[in-house]
Amino acid sequence: MRVIYLIVFCFAVLCCQRGNVKTEIIDLDRNDSVSIFDLVDSISVIKLETLPECLIRDIYKICSYKNKLYIFDRMSGTVFCFDKNGKFLFKINKQGRGPDEYVYAEFINIDKFNDNVMILVPWGQILFFDLDGNFKKKIILPKEIIAYNEVYSM
Repeated sequence: MRVIYLIVFCFAVLCCQRGNVKTEIIDLDRNDSVSIFDLVDSISVIKLETLPECLIRDIYKICSYKNKLYIFDRMSGTVFCFDKNGKFLFKINKQGRGPDEYVYAEFINIDKFNDNVMILVPWGQILFFDLDGNFKKKIILPKEIIAYNEVYSM
């Protein structure tokens, strides 16, 4: 019986091996120093204007597009927009049950092809706003997928 197991084991190992398999060894003791500038072109700090109408509780995502920063606060379901100097411009906070409103926002992104801010409602809706925060349209996503987590324009 052991001979059969040995033959099956050898057969499985030989069948799974591919020709010219290259093994790479990683030295775990190697300690290279990496600069942040190896990863990014530039770093800047922008002090955001602090007004009662633009207080952010929890930054979930920041989208930078056309000299504006769109900051998504998922706890409040609000998209705050600031210019590149940190001046508050407007916010998108259309919570409700109307045709241009949402009950809960899960994710935001920028549709760079059509210059829209996309707000994803995880139960199958995307609301589109122009870059100045004005509602444009709402689309209903296919019902085959029950929950959506992220949205991207391609």
